[in-house]
Amino acid sequence: MDKKEKPQLNNEAAKKRWSAGKWLMFIVLLLAVFAAVPVVNELIPQKVKVKYVSFDGVEEVEYTTRAHKVSDFTGEHSSEITSVDKVGGFTEQDMDTIQPSDVAGSLKKVMSDGGDAGSFGIPESDDSGDAYVRNGMEITVLKAGEATAKIAGEKKDINTYPGTVRETLELNDIPYDEDDVVKPALDEQMKSGTKIKLTAVEIKYEEKTLPVEPKEKGAVFDKSLASGTITRTEGEPGKAVYTYKYKYIDGKKIKTSRKFKKWIKTPVDIRLTFGTSQTGETGSVDYSETFIGNCTAYYFGNNAHGATGGHCHYGTCAVDPSVIPYGTKLYVEGYGTAVANDCGGAVKGHIIDLYMRSTKECFQWGRRNKKVYVLK
Repeated sequence: MDKKEKPQLNNEAAKKRWSAGKWLMFIVLLLAVFAAVPVVNELIPQKVKVKYVSFDGVEEVEYTTRAHKVSDFTGEHSSEITSVDKVGGFTEQDMDTIQPSDVAGSLKKVMSDGGDAGSFGIPESDDSGDAYVRNGMEITVLKAGEATAKIAGEKKDINTYPGTVRETLELNDIPYDEDDVVKPALDEQMKSGTKIKLTAVEIKYEEKTLPVEPKEKGAVFDKSLASGTITRTEGEPGKAVYTYKYKYIDGKKIKTSRKFKKWIKTPVDIRLTFGTSQTGETGSVDYSETFIGNCTAYYFGNNAHGATGGHCHYGTCAVDPSVIPYGTKLYVEGYGTAVANDCGGAVKGHIIDLYMRSTKECFQWGRRNKKVYVLK
């Protein structure tokens, strides 16, 4: 029984040796193919098609070459392909991306029907990206033109290429970002003689912490105070963070804007109290603006009526309606509240004629420059 099993063991060992031998042959053959690529190119002429793309159109030319790499080919044809022309149209493949199964399939394809190894996993280019010349490959050459561009305020001679403005900028290694203004637009097609203008726009931000002075904000009517009396409760300064935005055009600062970000300390606003003993108003009130008024006085008895038809009394006034509309309520320092319901021939601009209770009061008042609050 042992004698019958022994030949079976020998057969298994032989199979293992045969399998190992196949792998060894595979590796040797693989190395031979890699080593043979430059030799084949040098011994066997390769046919390539070159597509010249210029502003005048597209021209296709076929060449027969023994060049090993595309760089060798362009060197051979330096009269047609200059150093500023851009050569492309071939595929780069990184050696690190090739898997054993890809290589095995490539060799099988090559040995079975003479397929192009570069199309089935064998590298198409060296580590620098310089492509190997292969039979039937197509090379595209962008023919360079010349133009003067204005880049960030400076004139610069650049090479121009068929395609978009974006592509010409990138092929000239001219940086730009989304804030910059490019004319013609980035997606516009280049033409012979197209002049590019790139306006460099830079936006910078800076945060500053600044003191904030208290403001006069609103007032309170108090009928216990004499009309025309103004008391002031001082506020407290605060502190806030602001974001400053600076805009630069071609390196020159042209605009600065400021935006509130947050309070470090909120200021306490100044509060005013307006005396209203003669008219009796109470409660809070806001004002939209202030000015210095040239205030005079007048009196036409207890039954006088103004230009609006309303009754004139202490607490009404005559104004220039083109400056202070009828119905506007004012608070006049030294007098009190006054509603505009009348006008006069000598009342122009910020002259205000205040109605008094007697002729005697008019003489006492005379003409005074007083601070006037326009109430909301």
